[in-house]
Amino acid sequence: MAPFKHIECLVSNHQQLFGFKPNLTVHSPLEMGDHPELDTSELLDPDGVQKHQSIISSLQWAVSLVQFDIATAVMTLSSFRSAPCNRHLERAQRVCLYLNRMKHGMIRFCTCKPDFSDLPNFQFDWEASFYVNVHEDIPEDILAPLRNIVTLSH
Repeated sequence: MAPFKHIECLVSNHQQLFGFKPNLTVHSPLEMGDHPELDTSELLDPDGVQKHQSIISSLQWAVSLVQFDIATAVMTLSSFRSAPCNRHLERAQRVCLYLNRMKHGMIRFCTCKPDFSDLPNFQFDWEASFYVNVHEDIPEDILAPLRNIVTLSH
């Protein structure tokens, strides 16, 4: 899954709103140590508020479309939707710059069962752990799966 098309539309929208394409290179959605909640810059005019809200809405869609790396920045900036400051809009633009740089990022799904045969098989002594004598209660009337079993690996 890749939100490439959505990011292209977001960049096009940015160009329409601000008159330039986000082309600077940034390596993170927000600056390290930045605290948007402490911002004391001037509040945006109604046009600026609308621009901020438009960008935040597009960024929230990007998060929904698997761009998880911007989730914290977007949720932080979305809390200022009703009364954003000048620097909040600049921060939202920075997230757009970051997305433009990372637009080819994606999540890949493998439909075959992974081969873990080359991994070491560790034996754990569960008697010495917190999970001693744990039992999973499975209902007797549980339904059979309708599709193939999904195995997650990380």
